[in-house]
Amino acid sequence: MCSSSGPAVDAVLASAAIPGIYPPAEVEGRCYMDGGTVNNTPISRAVSLGAEVVWVLPTGYACALQAAPASALGMALHGLTVLIHQQLAADFTRYRDQVDLRVAPPLCPLNVSRADFSHTAALIERAERSTTAWLDSGSYRNAGWPLIPPGQPVAA
Repeated sequence: MCSSSGPAVDAVLASAAIPGIYPPAEVEGRCYMDGGTVNNTPISRAVSLGAEVVWVLPTGYACALQAAPASALGMALHGLTVLIHQQLAADFTRYRDQVDLRVAPPLCPLNVSRADFSHTAALIERAERSTTAWLDSGSYRNAGWPLIPPGQPVAA
């Protein structure tokens, strides 16, 4: 069983401390940053705790960009997304024979910048419809690589 202690505010601040965007959070004299930069989807931790089924709702997107990001922040976020999905792909391959991995497909195509939060409500609604359809179809039982829907390009 996994447990944590300490103020939730400290954990939330540390989790939001994305390198290059927000400063590290200091907790009891130690600096912390967003753990997602190293292990965004901690499948390894779930496996080590004895999980038999692991559901993953990926963050970001694994779609090809229709245009290059217009800002340094946009390019940095895209690069981070590519790294996160590469780690998820490696973990999927490493653990798919040890646990039942169920990875929801991302929204593709996606033509909204990660730095543009003006479409949040619409994206949440679209993700809910997409994930509900995925669950209803039962395709999460497929042992294949589910991150990219058929016919969709991969981020480059």
